[in-house]
Amino acid sequence: IGMTEDSIEQVGIGALLHDIGLCEMPLVLNVKRRNSQQESLWREHPTYGYYFAKEIGLSEEVAEIILNHHENWDGTGYPNNLCNQDIPIGSRIVTVCESYDRLICQEGYSHTEAMEYITDNRHSYFDGNIVQVFINSLAIYPLGSMVRLSTGEVGVVVNVRRNQGDRPIVRVYYNRVNRPLTKPYDVDLSAKRNVSIDKIL
Repeated sequence: IGMTEDSIEQVGIGALLHDIGLCEMPLVLNVKRRNSQQESLWREHPTYGYYFAKEIGLSEEVAEIILNHHENWDGTGYPNNLCNQDIPIGSRIVTVCESYDRLICQEGYSHTEAMEYITDNRHSYFDGNIVQVFINSLAIYPLGSMVRLSTGEVGVVVNVRRNQGDRPIVRVYYNRVNRPLTKPYDVDLSAKRNVSIDKIL
């Protein structure tokens, strides 16, 4: 995405410290269900984090990442309801990565479910371009995943191209009525655009 080495480093620091403002929050707020007053206070943690980052001499770029990591692409985030290109690119990157981490580590999603959530919410919560780079870095369907195709056939992911993580090569072992094939064959989903993965099994 055309970032300099220094900017990449700043994004890394911002990602590590994105929730540093939580240090200023009472522990009682660190729960899934908060009343409206608690939620209002909770939503101040990016602002606390921003000022703390400035106090300890971190760069403006890092401080802005901390401030804006809960902003959504469609303007529904907080604390300032920024949208689209008004959100710094570092914050947009951290938003995608933080969401993936939260879904896996806190919400109990599988890798595939988390990737599907992020993909489904590109252009609403997330910058679609950042999501595409993320998908290309982490395959939605890892090697060895058993999947059902939109044709009803069942197979295993045998190859994932770097820039087409959502369109892998699937070796089909079962036909659409769930009978094993005597000769499994490969389906390249990047070439067969009318066939897609229906679900992971």
